[in-house]
Amino acid sequence: MELTQRWFRAKFNQTCTACIRKTQRQLMQKNECGYITIFHDYEGAYARPEKEEASYYGVNRLLDIEKQYNIKATYNVVSRLFNDYPETINRIINEGHDLASHSYAHKVITDLTKKQIDEDIKRSQGVFRKFGKRLQGYRTPQSRWSFALMRSMLDNGLKWSAENDRADFPYIILNKKTNKLFRLPIKMDDWDYIANNDTPAHMSKKLEAKAKEIESKKCYGAIGFHPWVQGESEERLSIFEGFIRKISDMPDIKIVTFDEMCLLAKKQIKYLYTT
Repeated sequence: MELTQRWFRAKFNQTCTACIRKTQRQLMQKNECGYITIFHDYEGAYARPEKEEASYYGVNRLLDIEKQYNIKATYNVVSRLFNDYPETINRIINEGHDLASHSYAHKVITDLTKKQIDEDIKRSQGVFRKFGKRLQGYRTPQSRWSFALMRSMLDNGLKWSAENDRADFPYIILNKKTNKLFRLPIKMDDWDYIANNDTPAHMSKKLEAKAKEIESKKCYGAIGFHPWVQGESEERLSIFEGFIRKISDMPDIKIVTFDEMCLLAKKQIKYLYTT
């Protein structure tokens, strides 16, 4: 029953977002290159307690690789990790990466009431402020999002939502007066290692194919990784490094964080509606 409900909710969301896009002018459609966001859903022990050690190892190895290639990523962090691993959060900040929320404690958002969603966002905002950061964006656990979450994000001053989405470009998923909430579409992540038992070699082909698609279409897409999934295998980490090296050398790809992509989308809005 739960799987059926999840399927219908996902189809409903897909239909709604497709209708929303049809009412808007398309952003970033005259790109001179493709744009990719590399992101990590950093969950510690809150997704799978037995993977805490792999998560800690993985997040630090991912940071090492990104530092080596001067890549700035977005870390969507379960906000309780700010208290559990402050040294890791400070490293992410000090090395110039973006921080966003992956919920406060990795609860499934679609199971929460509107009041609970507001509380989740406000608690995340509180821990972000303690580290001198302002919460700009949110990605849900398992990409199980709702329009109740979108309204709460907008009401609480957030700027972007990153979820699995068929769009090739950012768009405004919700607006209220002068405030806008941008949807930044996610194209794929490394979950196929778990769901489909993909080998690293197969994952490498998928990643490269997706990057080439984004480059050839000159569109936008986010590609994600889980520190605990990567931290379980040196071969997976090697594939990640090879992928980072590959896209760093692609002449028609620009790597941006979610915050940077949101700013580009805002500039496009001003351009489209003033020309």
